[in-house]
Amino acid sequence: MRLINYLYKLYFILPNFSFLGKFGKGINRFLDLYVLRPIFNLYVPKYFDRQMSNNNVNGIHKGVIRREKYIVSMTSFPERIDESWISIMCLMNQTIKPDKIILWLANSQFERKIIPKKIHQLKNFGLEVKFCDDLRSHKKYFYSVQEFKDSFIFTFDDDLFYDSYVIENLISLKKKHPNCVVANRCHKMRMRGSDLLPYNKWHHNVSESKPSFKLFHTSGAGTILENKLLVETTFNKDLIKALSFNSDDVWLKMMCIKSSTKTVTNSRYNKDFITVGSTQKVSLVKSNTKKGMKDVQLLKVFDYFNYKLTDNLN
Repeated sequence: MRLINYLYKLYFILPNFSFLGKFGKGINRFLDLYVLRPIFNLYVPKYFDRQMSNNNVNGIHKGVIRREKYIVSMTSFPERIDESWISIMCLMNQTIKPDKIILWLANSQFERKIIPKKIHQLKNFGLEVKFCDDLRSHKKYFYSVQEFKDSFIFTFDDDLFYDSYVIENLISLKKKHPNCVVANRCHKMRMRGSDLLPYNKWHHNVSESKPSFKLFHTSGAGTILENKLLVETTFNKDLIKALSFNSDDVWLKMMCIKSSTKTVTNSRYNKDFITVGSTQKVSLVKSNTKKGMKDVQLLKVFDYFNYKLTDNLN
């Protein structure tokens, strides 16, 4: 993990060049596509393979019982699961170990409960695989938040390389802001008058330390959720499917607003995390962001709950 940590440290020390417009976004994309991604994809799987072969993986917390329970909750699907073990291994190599790492898979997608060999091997190091109804990306939080009501639920995506400090950073944030949803990566919603601007016009990867309703957490980069900070409507499957089935982030943002829970981040992670291998061949990003479906779901959710951003500007 030292190479990941070192390169990520350099990557995140650099400013987010998006403030330079298209040219700046090109710099960010160059660092991603042509510098870090090739190195990570070449080096990291081989390193993790050696760790697993040598049984040198300490994936979850053992020993002294902690007062707080830290549960990492993730999901995957057939087109991506062959490479999801890499993200899970990143989360097993943290400076602060979680008490559990749970991978939720849909019964309908894994009818015979057959999982890849790598995923099966990770069960030896603490991974729990659980099967459930198919709620798409919502699986990553939906069941864990309800099952572990007194725990901190850390949501992560299965398609990203993480350094060793993503859990530590979230815990540090949570201690400073116990009544907020804390996230490693946030965007800031922007308005024009009383209208919400499209998602691609927001301020992305902001580094603001002040809690706000306008901060929009991205659960895949690392977010802490708690049952006590969410309203019961959060777990209404019918509404999820009708209003925001393809975006857990949109749904959770509205649920945080309904419970008067602000979101907060910090400046440690100021750019996108690097994606694993071929995981983006099938991705919600393509429909949600590039085709504007996230905007459609935002409008549907805000309209259904009769919410206007002008009601909460802070």
